[in-house]
Amino acid sequence: LWPQWDDTLSFFLFGLRSSLRMKFATVAALAFALFAVASAIPVSLQNQQQDDIVTYPHSNTYLMRLQKCDSSSDWTLHGLWPQWDDSCSGPSFSLDAISDLESTMDSEWPSCYNDDNKSFWSHEWTKHGTCSGLSEHDFFNQALSLLEQYSGNCGSGTSCSLCFDKSFSPITCP
Repeated sequence: LWPQWDDTLSFFLFGLRSSLRMKFATVAALAFALFAVASAIPVSLQNQQQDDIVTYPHSNTYLMRLQKCDSSSDWTLHGLWPQWDDSCSGPSFSLDAISDLESTMDSEWPSCYNDDNKSFWSHEWTKHGTCSGLSEHDFFNQALSLLEQYSGNCGSGTSCSLCFDKSFSPITCP
């Protein structure tokens, strides 16, 4: 395959005028460089819409993802995700543990998809909250507090990522 391709490419290039050969070679080199750079970007950073661990150089990072649901112009929580692990062992989700937060969570942490809010919160606790080292109540309360304090840092769009260190001080997302 390669010798045939090489012969075809050589015939094509040498059949062009010198100035066209240079332009083609430059475009080909740029295309190859872009492909090489794009191939080096981890998939987890190419698609930050996924509810997966985003591999950062700072493993002690919380990633807070905000979203705008179809029915809202305000930022709402999608999740607060410890980047050092997911799906840790811990207590099962209990709505009773966050009963005092439920009305706030209904408006500030709704499911933008077809899930009901309680199923969504259960998923967030089971996959992410259990790795935080916080109680269920403290995990959700902390996320709501961060939303209130920092959602103003998000611009336009439908998704926003904010990062925090383990003590919940804001840091620049790597």
